[in-house]
Amino acid sequence: MAGIPFKCPACHQKAGEIPPYGLHREELGSVMLFPRTIKPLVLHTMRFGSDSAYSRDMLQIHFNEEFRQFPEDLIVFDTMLTRGQRAYIDLRRARSKVLKLLAGRIDLNYLLLIDSHSDEDTGHICFGRDMQDEAETAPVKEVIDHFTGPIAKRVEGMNGLKGLVLLTCGTTMKRQDQFQELRRMVERRVLRDPFAFCALTNNPVSHRSQFDFVLGFVTESVVPSSVMIAILSFARRVYVTGKPGHIRSTFLDTFGAQSPGALTPTILIVREAPPPPPRPIPAAKKTMATAPAPPEPAQATEAVVSSWMVRYGLPSRPWGFPPPWCPMETCVGVHKELLPTMRRSSDGASWVRFKCVSCKRQCSWIPRPDWLRQCHTAPLSWYHEYPLPEGRKSFLDAIVEAEWPSLTPPQQ
Repeated sequence: MAGIPFKCPACHQKAGEIPPYGLHREELGSVMLFPRTIKPLVLHTMRFGSDSAYSRDMLQIHFNEEFRQFPEDLIVFDTMLTRGQRAYIDLRRARSKVLKLLAGRIDLNYLLLIDSHSDEDTGHICFGRDMQDEAETAPVKEVIDHFTGPIAKRVEGMNGLKGLVLLTCGTTMKRQDQFQELRRMVERRVLRDPFAFCALTNNPVSHRSQFDFVLGFVTESVVPSSVMIAILSFARRVYVTGKPGHIRSTFLDTFGAQSPGALTPTILIVREAPPPPPRPIPAAKKTMATAPAPPEPAQATEAVVSSWMVRYGLPSRPWGFPPPWCPMETCVGVHKELLPTMRRSSDGASWVRFKCVSCKRQCSWIPRPDWLRQCHTAPLSWYHEYPLPEGRKSFLDAIVEAEWPSLTPPQQ
């Protein structure tokens, strides 16, 4: 050890190194050495109003504990969605501090949480209040670009995992224009080097996207305390303990098992790796008369962007869908909604049939459609691709309306 500068165990621990000397637990006490296995994370929160600090505090508490051994690897940036010159000056000052911490670092993860309200008609995000104390809204893409500014460019060039959690009302994900805008944030864009003085086809190409996944909710009102448990479990498994390449399976496991609310369907937009190419058919044996065929050129495959919804079923909501209404015009009043009855088998199949409390009509058993699959972590959680085609959104209503006129009420 002569001539080598000495480093204490704590310095080796921060650097992710193994000390070159022996250690004794009696001398170190409770000091434990952990390898640096967690990628640095930029935790960015945007919240509307001073009373929306619950989600921010919960994320910071959990990630502070995860990065307790390496606190310098956790960069926290909190933004208030407010207007005014003073607020903009504070925003620019805070962004400059974050940019200094991000200088020269590209191997970082990024998580953005937006806790705000949304307009019921347009699905736009609230970002401030005007002189009459009315909420001002803008598309989610414009809100993110305005309040992140140059940080968005730095994040887009990172090599780590980039995620967005929208803790807003469901109209943002229901509106197709806003949903497609969020989907475009996940899609990869092909960027060619403008300074490459060569043919266009030979220019270096890089695939960048603003986010790798977007998580949101579809309901009229989202209660943060009811969904934060699932969000924390999902974020921890994706950024700390899990595998970043299995985002969809992590989403189905966490939100399917947690069941944050029977009326809180959850949506995930994710870019996944393409399926592996089919295995080539083995060629025939080589003979003296036949020459080996030249190998086929490898075909480049692009990542696939998919979107999924998790629904939560109840006895009154079969497979998470609202029950249809009785098609008979004579059945009016409070008992117009049909009463469902569920039946399940040991192999996982399920059926439902409906009965009208007023006219006593009852349809036959309706099997679960193939496009609706069950989460293996919970028997009452179901998932399917989102958005559904028009024919699948109201498939229960279509089946009931087609069968109901031919039914006769039972004799009293």
